Amino acid sequence: MFGTLNNSARWAGFFYFLLIPVGMFGLAYVPSVTIVADNPSATMDNIRAFEFLFRSGNAATLVMNIIAIALVLSLYELFRGTGRILSGFMVAFLLIGTTISLVASVGIGASILFSKMGAQEALPLAQQVLFTKVSLDLWKYTSMVAGIFWGLWLFPLGILTYKSGFFPRILGVLLLVSGLAYVVDAFVFILQLDIHFALVDYLWFGEASFTLWLLIFGVRKGADTSI
Repeated sequence: MFGTLNNSARWAGFFYFLLIPVGMFGLAYVPSVTIVADNPSATMDNIRAFEFLFRSGNAATLVMNIIAIALVLSLYELFRGTGRILSGFMVAFLLIGTTISLVASVGIGASILFSKMGAQEALPLAQQVLFTKVSLDLWKYTSMVAGIFWGLWLFPLGILTYKSGFFPRILGVLLLVSGLAYVVDAFVFILQLDIHFALVDYLWFGEASFTLWLLIFGVRKGADTSI
């Protein structure tokens, strides 16, 4: 598709570079501004007050998932010669994660539709708050399930990065650590465990390092052959 291994690596780096800020905006920044933990009433007021920002976050999540599909296809082109089965697992895990994430974005969109259907005038305040809480809890739970697969896809990617010889092996190790952090963080939330997993604070580091290497260096010299 991309002609050479180095072209595949550069395109993958480009897509990864786009995905990270778009994902952070939609999944981190917007929720931090609009969602108030354990206060659905305040959250409901914020959604109404910052409706455009809320919609923008939902749109960013949709764009993020589209970029993710382009990313994993470019990585498949890069690594299929290293391990076709592992590359297939990498694609499958990411596509499952994007599908679940898209379903979650539909759930969060329900809060927007709710504010436009006149239901807030027809229902008592307590029911409005309950609806907002349920839709946001469902969004967060579904997003965490998606996060399991956002972590799982990094395991085959890390192994392929380590084995291929295209990159420093430390990048493969860092990707595996990031994948573990995603998965553990998701299960800590799902199981409602009152613990903090230290690696979660650094889950971005492996992907960021891999992205910068792809953009700046591509594949190692001598590995740039036709595919």
